Amino acid sequence: MAASDFQRPGKLAGKVGVVTGAASGIGEMTCRKFVAEGASVVIADIDLSAAEKLADELNAGGSQVALAVRCDVSKMDDIEAALAAAEKTFGGVDIMCNNAGMRSIKSVVDTSEEEFWKMLDINLVSVFRGIKLAVPYMKKRGGGAIVNTSSAYAHVGSAGFAAYHAAKGGVSSLTRGASVSLLKDNIRVNAVVPGVIHTAGLDDAVHQRPNPEEVLASIIEKQPTGRLGRPEEVANVIAFLASDDAAFVMGAEYTVDGAYLTAAR
Repeated sequence: MAASDFQRPGKLAGKVGVVTGAASGIGEMTCRKFVAEGASVVIADIDLSAAEKLADELNAGGSQVALAVRCDVSKMDDIEAALAAAEKTFGGVDIMCNNAGMRSIKSVVDTSEEEFWKMLDINLVSVFRGIKLAVPYMKKRGGGAIVNTSSAYAHVGSAGFAAYHAAKGGVSSLTRGASVSLLKDNIRVNAVVPGVIHTAGLDDAVHQRPNPEEVLASIIEKQPTGRLGRPEEVANVIAFLASDDAAFVMGAEYTVDGAYLTAAR
């Protein structure tokens, strides 16, 4: 292999990605990373205003590399519309990042059945929807890459995230099953497994508690690195999994957790 094989303008040059939950946190940084690596991206988020603001920033260079669409991942039609917009605007879909999610800090006893099902719908069933709907678009391109956002909480337990644990455990299992199912279509399915990442979503969940500052301090104290992860650190791994550099990576879970899981075992 020649040295020139590693000298490319961007590992995602010419690719088109759709990212859900894309207007903030890990999703936002994934969109930024994709564009930096040469891809075009559909910023799919329920907060259209925030998505449009990000798209305007990414398009400021003069050419359109980003498109904002409103997407409620609990609705098949919204996800389908985001994929169709990618095909219409950029020519197709090569990458699907099922990243949208939500948290709620409640124990099993304190979680209502309605809350439990909502958590599964947004965090798990939406991933099923994204995979299912992306496949026909990717088959038109001869294959593609799907990256799902799971969580370290898929592999450990805690007192306060009962429904979230269940949902993310499902994402990890679904990733493995879908990977085997889609091998024949040249579609790779993998998952990124973030630890505790400092995002607006985490802040919102923490502020559901009576003493949010103490809760956040307690979370940080449990991190082997003494800090929370940054969204861009997860986005870098997502970009790798979406790229041809990961051509032989299938059905895998890549942890980005500052040794959180290793220390917990």
